[in-house]
Amino acid sequence: MFTVFGLMAPCLAALGLARFAKSRIAARLLISGGLYFLIVLFLSVLFGNQCIGGSLNGFTECTPSFLTPVAQTLAGPLLISLLGYLFVGPAILAVAGIFEFLNRRAQVQ
Repeated sequence: MFTVFGLMAPCLAALGLARFAKSRIAARLLISGGLYFLIVLFLSVLFGNQCIGGSLNGFTECTPSFLTPVAQTLAGPLLISLLGYLFVGPAILAVAGIFEFLNRRAQVQ
């Protein structure tokens, strides 16, 4: 449970920082990255709690039966997105920081 909140913290921080960004590109990067990874975390926790199996082995059966084909279809992309969260998330933050720095530097001059 605490691990999920720990993983959600950078996403929520990105959404909060987007409010203070002066660069539109940086704000959009932070908002889209934060929302995307929040949705990925939400779906992975939902499938992990409601379904038997996992992202690596595949979900075999879910409590509401209509969720089973959705979980089986999204198991691969969710796993790739969770692994990408470790590498793409910091890259999005760095690129947004560069755009924000260049925008603020251009406003000073």
